Amino acid sequence: MKTIKILILVCGIAFATTNLFAQTGKKIVTIQVSGNCEHCKERIENALDIKGIQKAIYTPETKQLKMTLDTTKVSMDSVYGIIAKAGHDNENRKASDAAYNALPECCKYTRKK
Repeated sequence: MKTIKILILVCGIAFATTNLFAQTGKKIVTIQVSGNCEHCKERIENALDIKGIQKAIYTPETKQLKMTLDTTKVSMDSVYGIIAKAGHDNENRKASDAAYNALPECCKYTRKK
């Protein structure tokens, strides 16, 4: 009986959280971003310190950027553009050659054609 009560409580919390995110436009998104090191991490996370993005964490080892954003305040298209402007190719946009070439040597990842 205690197990059923705990299960109901967990389901209720999950539903409430999902409902809250749906009402506010908040989403948790993970995307692929090219980068090599802690300097890349800092640059990418700082570039995404904007209204609408509550949290952005880049992991160079996996090349994944996980973020919590409010889609009523910032679009994914904008996010892809901001990252590319900072010099980092991502799953939807390629950085300009000028932005890539401006990166420090330790941050120059191997680009896909």
